[in-house]
Amino acid sequence: MPRFARSLLFFIVFALFWVTTTPFIDLRNPDVLLAQESGSATNQIAVLLLLAISLAVLWRHKEAALAAISPALLCVLLWQFFTVVMSTHPDLSIRRYILSLCVILITLAWLAAFSYSASLCRRIRPWTGLLRRDLPA
Repeated sequence: MPRFARSLLFFIVFALFWVTTTPFIDLRNPDVLLAQESGSATNQIAVLLLLAISLAVLWRHKEAALAAISPALLCVLLWQFFTVVMSTHPDLSIRRYILSLCVILITLAWLAAFSYSASLCRRIRPWTGLLRRDLPA
């Protein structure tokens, strides 16, 4: 994947999940604090579009995507699913669970865009001690 496409994908992912499509909501409205049953259609379309692009990237980099899936990630997803089933509002919880799955897939696609290369390891290594030292530098 070209450098410009990787940078653009990162910027879109960051902007969508950090800023959202509705960044300036009226905080004086007390309904903002309540659980919302309806979501922003613009935000849902943006996430679905980004998810489709991410699935295409993951399809091209299958081995890198499969290498990123760890037993710890699977345990967290199972625990989240258990809490969804046991929650007082499972209908709202399942929507949030699906959103978290979409975020995980989109993040995996951004990581796979580097093809699990040495450049990704060099960029991440200063920030975390979780990478194995035997990966190529």
